[in-house]
Amino acid sequence: MIHENIPDDVKRCGVNLSGGVDSAILLYILCEEIVDNNLDLELTAITGVDVQMPFNEHAAAEILEIIEKKFPSIVFNEHCIFTYNLPRPSNNALVDGTGEARNAAKSKFHFIKEQELYKAGIIDIVIRGITKNPPIDDITDPELLEKMEANRQPGELIMLCKAGHVPEGFDGNLYYYTPFHDMHKKDLAALYYEKNLMHDIFPLTESCISYGDQGTNYYTQPCRTCWFCREKYWAFGLYDGESPEI
Repeated sequence: MIHENIPDDVKRCGVNLSGGVDSAILLYILCEEIVDNNLDLELTAITGVDVQMPFNEHAAAEILEIIEKKFPSIVFNEHCIFTYNLPRPSNNALVDGTGEARNAAKSKFHFIKEQELYKAGIIDIVIRGITKNPPIDDITDPELLEKMEANRQPGELIMLCKAGHVPEGFDGNLYYYTPFHDMHKKDLAALYYEKNLMHDIFPLTESCISYGDQGTNYYTQPCRTCWFCREKYWAFGLYDGESPEI
């Protein structure tokens, strides 16, 4: 499913592990395929942490710990955790563009760190668990439709950084791969159930992106209103920290 599209010259995989449902199942399936197919691949989990919203660091670390225990034969390099401090979007972010600017800055921080790892010989590829948005017909709430994350419809499956898209001084020969680019979260929910991950890995995942004073009781509970909370509930019928009844 995943390994079939990894170029033959790749031996060191960087996996974006945000702590969310997409990246967690991505890392699990990749590990499963490495073992089942006796692949010569080593892994580095990469986690970016906004210092104003630091909750995902703990989630990513716990998920990685469980997966490492499930696949003891795989070579995992040290968990790469890096931080950044992004400006908080305004309450009118959809109109004034502060939300879009924040996302662009976040992407740049990730890109710089990934390039550093590539130049250091630690990774040859970055694999991301980006999924497509739910079908428009499933989003009946106009307010939720406005919150839908942009730029998440199917695009290139795998690509090299191309001239003109790489900041000056960086190498453009790093692969980027998005194996879930044509799947949405209900597809991933089916994989969680198929692989029996709903009671160990799923409850550790964190999807909510609201700040401490935005209904999260300072990151102790999901807000249940942001796009990512609502998308998770659409796919799983569950919010952060919940697991299905046995």
